[in-house]
Amino acid sequence: MITKDQAIELGDAVMNRDPREYPYGYFSGGSFALDSARVFMWFSDEQDLIKHIADCDPAVYDLDEAESVAFSNHVHRIFKVDNALSSENLELLNAAASSFFCVDWWGTFDELTCGDGQFARQLRSEFREGESDSPIVDLEMDDFIDLIQHYGF
Repeated sequence: MITKDQAIELGDAVMNRDPREYPYGYFSGGSFALDSARVFMWFSDEQDLIKHIADCDPAVYDLDEAESVAFSNHVHRIFKVDNALSSENLELLNAAASSFFCVDWWGTFDELTCGDGQFARQLRSEFREGESDSPIVDLEMDDFIDLIQHYGF
């Protein structure tokens, strides 16, 4: 069982990763109405991302041991059937986690910089102050990464 301090330390580490090197990510935060802080976290593959959600997020949000184990088991059951970061799995995950946190987006860094998803287009538009939601170009990449490392606070 991971402690809250360990989970926070791990969370800090994955938030500061370069998404070009750790291309799988998610954007999440607390589900409480007044908890508006959100963060991006980055991983080497889907399995690491799923493990972090299952093991670390319950500790960050102070679930007791029984709740943490139940949530972790539920997350692993979701991904045992379909190992994809799909919209269907996102709905299942958010339903299971609704009492303490939610995931607003998950996917790859390429999807965020070039994809047609609503979240990605909105983020790119915000990055360009409403000028365009077109894919991020090489000259913009460092500034875009800086934005997402500080986005949502």
